[in-house]
Amino acid sequence: QHRFLQHTAESALHHYNQSIMLSVPVAVSESFLQLAMQCLVTRHDALRLKFVNKDNQWHGQFIPMEHLDLQKCVQTFFVETWASEVVSNIAAKAQTEFDIRDGHLFRAILIQGQTESRLFLFAHHLIVDGVSWRIIVQDLHLLWQQYQSETRLQLPQKTSSIQQWSQALQANHSVFHREQADYWQ
Repeated sequence: QHRFLQHTAESALHHYNQSIMLSVPVAVSESFLQLAMQCLVTRHDALRLKFVNKDNQWHGQFIPMEHLDLQKCVQTFFVETWASEVVSNIAAKAQTEFDIRDGHLFRAILIQGQTESRLFLFAHHLIVDGVSWRIIVQDLHLLWQQYQSETRLQLPQKTSSIQQWSQALQANHSVFHREQADYWQ
C-alpha cells in the first residue's frame, strides 16, 4: 500500500480496482444486499478503509460503522435486456466513482432483469486481493443461505484484523528482510 500511495499520480489512485460478476438468484434484493453489506463490513475491517494524505504521507483510516453510508455501497439497476454494452456501461460508471479519501471502497451493484440477475462486486485493490475475494464470496453465500432460511444473518467471529496483521509485519520487518531479502530479489 505504501509504495502504491507514494508513487502513483493522485489522479490514478482512485481507479485501481478489482471486480467480479456473479450470477445470482432473481430473488436477491437490494434489502438483502444492505443487510449482507452490513455484516461484511463489520467482519472485514479493511472494507471500511479510507486513505488520508497528511503532510505528503498517506495513511489508512478505518471509517467507524456509524459513519459508513451503506447507500453508497449498494445499488440496483433494472435492465430490459442483457446487452453486454448496457451491463458494461453500468460497471464502468460505477468503477469511476471511487475516491480513496472518501472510503466506501467496496461496493455491490445488483443488475436485475426479468429472468436473471447479476451481482457486480468491486473493490479498490488497496483493500482486497485475490484471496480476499474468495473469502468475501464465501461469506456472501453463507449470508444468502441464512437469509433464505429466515435465520439471523451472522458471520463467524473475526480472526486477526488487518490492523493486527499490519502491526505484526512492521514489528518483524527487519527479521523478514534479513532472512528472506535475497530470495525475493
